[in-house]
Amino acid sequence: MKITFPVRSLFIAATLLWISIHNTSGQSNKVKIDTLDHYIEFGSGGGITGQAQGHMLTYSGNVYKAIRTLDNELTISFVKKIKKSRAKRFFKAAQKQISPDFQFNEPGNRYQYLYLKTAQYTKKVVWGSLSKPAPKQIIKLSTKLQKLIL
Repeated sequence: MKITFPVRSLFIAATLLWISIHNTSGQSNKVKIDTLDHYIEFGSGGGITGQAQGHMLTYSGNVYKAIRTLDNELTISFVKKIKKSRAKRFFKAAQKQISPDFQFNEPGNRYQYLYLKTAQYTKKVVWGSLSKPAPKQIIKLSTKLQKLIL
């Protein structure tokens, strides 16, 4: 018995395979953290792996899913874009709440975090300790940022 495979079907299958291999939309990009110059990162981490997962909002309004490893490598993948004016309001609120002299670092085994990186300073706020809850303004900012990804 002779089995024939139409050339057209083979061409379509090969084309689809090529597109799936070379398609870059939705793929993650590994970048060193210091290559991004202005962002707010928010999420949670800790536990057995120590890995942090969250989201990142850039000053231009891009929202990324972010995974931070223990060796300070950040893997990001694009989620959506918000209006730049809305992103600026988030940055203004974050800079008001997380000033250069503000400090709060009370992680538990599992923790939540906010990273604020601006042209002037970089600040990290971490909370999760049951004995020392985060300030209300930080919780409020974190909640508003989380609503971005819903």
